[in-house]
Amino acid sequence: MRRGSKIALLGVGGSALMLLAAAGAFLVGHGVGTSERVVSNKAAHQREQTALASMNMTKSAFQAWSLVCRPWPGGERRCVLFIAVADPDKKNVLLTFSVARTPQGMPVLIVDTPPGVAVNQGITVTAGAAEEIKIPIQACGPQRCRAMTELTLPLRAALEKADVTAVTYVKADNQQSTYNLPTRGFKDGLVAWYAGSELPQQPVSAAVN
Repeated sequence: MRRGSKIALLGVGGSALMLLAAAGAFLVGHGVGTSERVVSNKAAHQREQTALASMNMTKSAFQAWSLVCRPWPGGERRCVLFIAVADPDKKNVLLTFSVARTPQGMPVLIVDTPPGVAVNQGITVTAGAAEEIKIPIQACGPQRCRAMTELTLPLRAALEKADVTAVTYVKADNQQSTYNLPTRGFKDGLVAWYAGSELPQQPVSAAVN
């Protein structure tokens, strides 16, 4: 995560409303934390469970990753596996890093940022010691910019091995923002994501020893 800034990773046990807002945006928009300080109490947990139940959503955690699933028309079930970074003071989501699927069923990696990003620069993702990849920005609107790429086997393998994944984008004023996301738990979370999304089961690991 960025140094010198008040940001928090949203996860199970984190802010219910921000977490649900992040997950809900994915589940609708895709057709498809802990923090340096995590605040959790029984009242917040109860509100979160009530909100989930009202939307018929389920949620589980895989270290820093959250998995949220909900039923979808046609008898299918859709899930998103994600890490969300928030500003706890302003109570808004700054960045989401997620796995979802297209309407055709293709697994994709999606990065959502605030608006005002330099679209031509794309978003750089570096999973651990793997070579960085540049993800093209698909669209920008008043609420967010979105970059998306296929979750290929090499990218999946890199994320499975990485303890930390760096996500960097350039703002329209040429200032660079980098978030270092703790991506442990991706392997187990992805297995659960495949199962929850009712997609054909993939091999347990794409990593090469």
